Amino acid sequence: METLTLSPEAVNAYKTILQDPVAYKMDFKPLGEVLVKSDKITAQHILFNEFAAYIKRPLPKVIFYIILNEIYGMTQGNDENGNAGYYLKVQP
Repeated sequence: METLTLSPEAVNAYKTILQDPVAYKMDFKPLGEVLVKSDKITAQHILFNEFAAYIKRPLPKVIFYIILNEIYGMTQGNDENGNAGYYLKVQP
């Protein structure tokens, strides 16, 4: 397993690619088009799993969480199981 140094540069690189994947010749939609508003809270770990499965590429969970926080703010509440999450869902 590779080690990734968590740094602002690493987070910004992932954020840039996830927000404009076409510029980097990636075959998935931008994060803002895939994560759409929902009436219910989805746990952030579920958002991560579904988004990572959609892009079919390695994505460090901690970086995804940091990007969610930067774009959507702090977690917006808890799902029905008490997990922190957002009023978002993955819609590829």
